[in-house]
Amino acid sequence: MPRQRRGEGEYHGAAMRGPNVAERGEIVRRIGDEEWRGEPAALEALATAPAGAAVVKENLRRRVERVALAGGGAAFVKRFRDAGVAQTAKALVLGSRARREVEWARRLAAAGVRVAEPLAWGERRSFGIPRTCSVATRAIEGARPLIEVLSEPGLAADRRRDLLVATAALLRRVHDAGVAFRDFHLGNVLLGPDGRLALVDLQSAWSPPAFLLPRARVGNLAMALTSLPRSSWRAARRALRAYGRPPDWPDYDEPGVAKGAVVWAVRLVEAHLASRTRRCLRDSSAFAVERRGAFRVFRRREIPGAEAAALPAEADARLGAKGPGVLKDSPESAVVRGLALSGRAVVAKRYRPRGGIAGPRQALGWGRARRAWVAGNGLVVRGVDVASPLALLEEPGGGGWLLMEDLAEATPLDRFWATRAGPGEPALRRGLAEAVGRVLGAMHAGGAVHADLKACNVMVGSWPGGGIRVALVDYDRAAFRTPAESERVESLVQLGNSIPRAVPLRTRALCLSAYAQAAGFRGPSRTALVRRLARRVAAESARRGILWVGPEGDVRESWGGTRA
Repeated sequence: MPRQRRGEGEYHGAAMRGPNVAERGEIVRRIGDEEWRGEPAALEALATAPAGAAVVKENLRRRVERVALAGGGAAFVKRFRDAGVAQTAKALVLGSRARREVEWARRLAAAGVRVAEPLAWGERRSFGIPRTCSVATRAIEGARPLIEVLSEPGLAADRRRDLLVATAALLRRVHDAGVAFRDFHLGNVLLGPDGRLALVDLQSAWSPPAFLLPRARVGNLAMALTSLPRSSWRAARRALRAYGRPPDWPDYDEPGVAKGAVVWAVRLVEAHLASRTRRCLRDSSAFAVERRGAFRVFRRREIPGAEAAALPAEADARLGAKGPGVLKDSPESAVVRGLALSGRAVVAKRYRPRGGIAGPRQALGWGRARRAWVAGNGLVVRGVDVASPLALLEEPGGGGWLLMEDLAEATPLDRFWATRAGPGEPALRRGLAEAVGRVLGAMHAGGAVHADLKACNVMVGSWPGGGIRVALVDYDRAAFRTPAESERVESLVQLGNSIPRAVPLRTRALCLSAYAQAAGFRGPSRTALVRRLARRVAAESARRGILWVGPEGDVRESWGGTRA
C-alpha cells in the first residue's frame, strides 16, 4: 500500500519486520508529542480522548489511563515517564519499554500464551533517543489480578491449589517459548471471567541463552512464590508438579528445584524489604525529600512540607516554657506531644547532637534521627504496627526532629495490664496476649529485631472498628536482620520482665504460642523449638528482676511474688 507523504499525519506500513515497523493494517500517527503506531481505531480513540480523563494508577514512573474504544470495550494506556540516564541507555540497546512490551506480547501470543493484546504504541524521541513512551493494550473485561484472588480470606484450599497449578502451567508455556522475566509477580497475571490466565506488563521479559534458561526458570518460580504469603509456599511447591520436566533440562530434579525456588524466594523477599525500607530516603510515589530553611526534610507525600518545617519552633517553645505535652527533656533527646500537623495529632521527638562526631555521622547517613526514621518505616514495610513516622527534619550539626503519629488514646502495655486487664477480664487478657505475640512474631518473621522492647514502648489501644491494637513506639534501636535464637529470647525476656508479676503463666504461654505462629515456626520441629525457647526464656527471666512502670512510678518485683 503506498505511503502517504510526510505532513499528512499517517501512513500504512509494510508487514512487520520488528516492532519499530508497523504491521500490515496499522498506521503511524502523531498524537501530542509522541509518534504512535497501531490500529486506526485505537489511534483515533487515543487522539480524541481527553487527557487523563480516567487515570486508574499513577506514580513517578508511569501513569495508566482507561480509554473507551469506538467499537466497544476499552484500552489501558500506560504512559512511561522519562526515567533518566539508565533507562535511556537501556532503550538505546533494547528499545523503549513500550516497544519491548509490544514485541514480547506478539511473540508470546504466537506461542499460545494469552496476553493483553497490544493495540498501539508510541515514542517521543530527542536526537533519535527515546525519552518517553506509551503503550495501549485491550482491556480484558472482568479480569482481576491473580494476587488479589489468592489473597481472599475465604478462598477454598482446592481453588487455591488449582490456580497455582494453572500458574505453573502458564510459566511452563512461557519458558518453553524461550522467554523469561526479570521481574515476575502474580500482580501481572490476570484471571479472566472465563477462568483463563493472561499476562500483562511484559517489558521485563527477555530471552535468556540456553545455558541460563534453567536458572531463569527457577528464578521465575521463586518470584511467583514471593507474591504469596509464606503459609501458601507449601501448596505452591506442590504446584511444581504441574510445571513438569522441561525437555531442555536433562538433570531436572523436582525436589531440588522446589528447594532452590524457596531459598531464592527468601533472598528475594529480603532484598525487596531492604529496598522498600530505604525508599523513605528518596523521592518516590510515597515520599518526598526537600530543603525547608535550615532543615533537610524527609516526609510522606501527604504531609505538607511547609507545615512540618514549622512544627519544631512550636515544640521548642513548649520545651522552653516546660509547657503542656512535654513528656521528656534530657541532654540526649526531648519528646513533645499534643501537636497538630495537617489535622492529625503528632508527637515530635528531638534528637540532640552527642559529641563532635554527630555532624559527620549525620552527613554519612548514620545520624540517630535518620536511623529512627528508617527503622520506623522499615517496621511499617514489614507489617509491624507502629506509631507511624510522618516526617524527619534534619538540622545542621547532627540534630533532628522525628514527627510521629500520636497514639493519644493508647496506654502503655505494662500499665494496661495493671489497670484494665485484671483477673476479671479473661477474654481481654487472652486477646491482648495473642495480639502482643502476633506483633512480636511479625517483626521477627519480617527480619527485624528491637533491642529495647520494654512494655512501656508497646502501646495498647483499639481499632476504629473494634479489636485490640498493639503498636510499637520508640523504635530507635530497631535493626533489620534475621534474628538469632538469642535475640528472640532477649526480646521475650525484655517484654515478660517489664509487665506485672500478676500476669499468669498460662497467659504468657498463650502469648508465646501466638508469637511462634506469627514468627513462622512450622513443621514437626515446631513443638520442640517452642519448648526450648520457653525454657531459655524462663531461665533468663528468673535471673533478672521484674521492673514495670505503674500509675505511680517504677515497680520492682521478684518472680517469687515479693514487691519492692
